[in-house]
Amino acid sequence: MRKILAIARFTLLEAARSRLAWLVLGTICVFSAASFLVRELAITDSLRLQTAFLATSLRATSFFLIAAFIIGTLQREFNDKGPALLLALDLPRGHYVLGKILGMAGVASLIGLACALPLVLLAPGAAWLTWTASLLLEAWIIAAVSVFCGISLRGVAAGLALTIGFYLLAKSLATLQLISHASLEAASVSHRYMTQILDTLALLLPRLDEFAQTSWLVDGMTGALGPLVLQALIFSALVTAAAMFDMYRKNL
Repeated sequence: MRKILAIARFTLLEAARSRLAWLVLGTICVFSAASFLVRELAITDSLRLQTAFLATSLRATSFFLIAAFIIGTLQREFNDKGPALLLALDLPRGHYVLGKILGMAGVASLIGLACALPLVLLAPGAAWLTWTASLLLEAWIIAAVSVFCGISLRGVAAGLALTIGFYLLAKSLATLQLISHASLEAASVSHRYMTQILDTLALLLPRLDEFAQTSWLVDGMTGALGPLVLQALIFSALVTAAAMFDMYRKNL
């Protein structure tokens, strides 16, 4: 356990020594300023439009920064033979993966919390707390997927593309299912196969469209966090197991 915590600690230190904090702060300032412009240009419901714009922008920002930092960091480490040196010190590969996921989850949590802080001025109270908690759960999922892509794939572009594809599919899967089941082409064989594929993916992937919903902030509502916590824990555990399996089969 101490080895896992040591790797997680050094991962957090590496993030702190990089320019990630300045990048996060600069991005938040840009979108915060843009939200005030949206508010001034709005004819009606200016506060609602500002809140919706800022929440959507910062959520997308947190996802991209988390994925880009984790995949870029892991690719650089593998290119520099850092994992090979660590594993030569009698460090189990599973401990390396767990330490990286734990450390990157901490980095993702800090990025998600930083992106959520500006919204406390626009939508304070229980709605903000629920939205922030669900954003952190989503950040943990993205961190786990990014670690898996960083370990399994070679190249930042490939890993980032796969992570973005996963994110978009997980957000739009419920809509695709609804369209598929309501389609007039339901009798065709190809449509039935596609519907089965979508239903199977829905069982495997988390429903990211249910996480950090903008309507919670705009309308002052609170959602149920229990199902979201369960989805995040189960899927993160599955992705962690997949990353460990891929790490053990690698010839470093």
